[in-house]
Amino acid sequence: MSPEEKVCKYCGVSYLILHEFKAMEEKFVKAKEEERKFYQGSVECEKRLQEKLQSLSQDFEQYKIDNESKTERRAVSIVGEFAERVLNLPEMLEEAEQGYRCEPGLSPALALGGCRSWLGSRADLGNH
Repeated sequence: MSPEEKVCKYCGVSYLILHEFKAMEEKFVKAKEEERKFYQGSVECEKRLQEKLQSLSQDFEQYKIDNESKTERRAVSIVGEFAERVLNLPEMLEEAEQGYRCEPGLSPALALGGCRSWLGSRADLGNH
């Protein structure tokens, strides 16, 4: 080939170099396009993950509030039950005394010996 056939008459650049330059330019554009798609996918994925995190955080806060509410209701219920039992304690002791008065002459303190362990007290319950 003559030098005139190997070089562009307009700009004077070798056709071989021009061809290589165009091939490199196409590879560069293709690589940049793939990189853009990758980053676009990453951004979309991060957005979805942020939304999921937000949703899970809200769910966690709601479960925490519900749990605190249930715990509080349970505590109120237990305190109420305890108060009711404390208020009924004199009646229960009286019923227990009457139930153990089957033997004449037996003191209530001896008759209620089983109640002492229930009460957790060693004090004399008194004579009736």
